Amino acid sequence: MKWRTREGKEVEIKSMTDSHLLNAHRYLQRRINDLRELEQFAFSPFAPSEGTVAADDLESCLSGEGGVFDQVISLSVSRNILKKEIKRRGLTPLTVNPPRPLPKIKSVEHFMGGVIFELEKG
Repeated sequence: MKWRTREGKEVEIKSMTDSHLLNAHRYLQRRINDLRELEQFAFSPFAPSEGTVAADDLESCLSGEGGVFDQVISLSVSRNILKKEIKRRGLTPLTVNPPRPLPKIKSVEHFMGGVIFELEKG
């Protein structure tokens, strides 16, 4: 498999330097985490109400062709290929911060056609 650099150059994974390999793996993991945060938001109380244009746009973004779900699968496959090469070289992957959890909702109040969320502290 080849890795496409930011400049568009294709490089064989086996010929990447250790630092390039580790940074590419970390980049893919960060992208996956970002997309998972979007998924998490989409199924949270903060997501747009069903039947709205915003909700339709979000659904299209998530499940449409080339949407978030497709991207997570594609990025995960590439990340796993890089991970195998990292393991083969005896390297340790660079750490990536996990996706941030959404805040916990303490209460919900409907007011003048809107919704007010009270969040738990901490």
